[in-house]
Amino acid sequence: MGDFTRKEIILRIQKGTKPLNFSGTDFGCLDLSGLDFSNCNLEAAKFNETNIDKLDLTSSTLSKYGFVNSLGKPLIVNTTIENFKIIDSNKSDFKIVKSNFNEVLINSESEFIIIDSKLNSCRFELVKNLKLNKSIIKDSVFEKTNSYIELKECELQKSYINLNGKEIISLTIDSCVFLISGIGYMGSKLKPQFYHNEFYGDTMNENIWEGGTISSNSFTEFEFIRLKATRTSFENNKFMKTHIFGSGFDDFDDLKFCENTFTEGNLNLNFNSCRVFDNKFSAAKIKLNFKDSEVYNNIFNDCEISKIVTDTIIKDCNFEKVKFENCDFRIKGILENCLFKDCEFENCLGVENIKVEKDKKSILNRLGM
Repeated sequence: MGDFTRKEIILRIQKGTKPLNFSGTDFGCLDLSGLDFSNCNLEAAKFNETNIDKLDLTSSTLSKYGFVNSLGKPLIVNTTIENFKIIDSNKSDFKIVKSNFNEVLINSESEFIIIDSKLNSCRFELVKNLKLNKSIIKDSVFEKTNSYIELKECELQKSYINLNGKEIISLTIDSCVFLISGIGYMGSKLKPQFYHNEFYGDTMNENIWEGGTISSNSFTEFEFIRLKATRTSFENNKFMKTHIFGSGFDDFDDLKFCENTFTEGNLNLNFNSCRVFDNKFSAAKIKLNFKDSEVYNNIFNDCEISKIVTDTIIKDCNFEKVKFENCDFRIKGILENCLFKDCEFENCLGVENIKVEKDKKSILNRLGM
């Protein structure tokens, strides 16, 4: 039992003047559903197995304790919550609007919708569905989050999403800014939907992407480490001083990679059964392996291409200062209407099938043919 009965609390609300002070109160297993706790001081108040459904916490302050095994959907608007815990409230759903969270631990399989709020030094664990809109998140971690995550018009600073789950997790990031923030992998397959975002200076580590779309994003001084993507579409993205390292075997499989610009970074990927077109690659350290793919209308400048094998079709591409290694051009028609300028070929087969009259003579001279 708590310090008060429900009736006593109602009388106190009716007779009291705002702001009410319930600091240090133990609400125990009380039914607080539908009560008006707006503009209250709830410092160190205890909510253990409490019914908090439709409890109005507008403009109140909660701190130094938490909701533990509590039930219901409280009304949290313009609320300050700090040094607080929400634990095992797996039958509660939370909608949080225009509120401030500071040093809050959330360990719950509930659904959280957070709008126009500020989160600082918070930790979310096991959240079932998480939606953040127009919010600023600093120094926070989303750990073992599963099922569905959606971020729209948010700014993340030094914050991380660490995924963990056996099922495919749907992650939507739309019109957000990531500043020194990243996404990590802990056994999950991810279906990413990334649109119109800006990513600056951190990592996506060991991600496995299954389906999804990466479109109209900007990545600057960012790292993708051991990335593996299947049936994913990369469209109209800008990669500047960004490093993309694949998992080492069929990193990109059965996907579309088009209208992207890659400049001044490291790109080391294996493309298998992919369509790669209308891209511009320009950097000192780019190494691309193509197998059973279609490669057309691309510009390659100052990069390396290796292991073009087995029916990889290359059409209407410009190659300047490109080094080809261990490529097989013996199948006639594999190269069509391509321009080569100042290129090198090392351990390549079928170079005689390169049908570009403008530069063919100089290429063959360098090869001693």
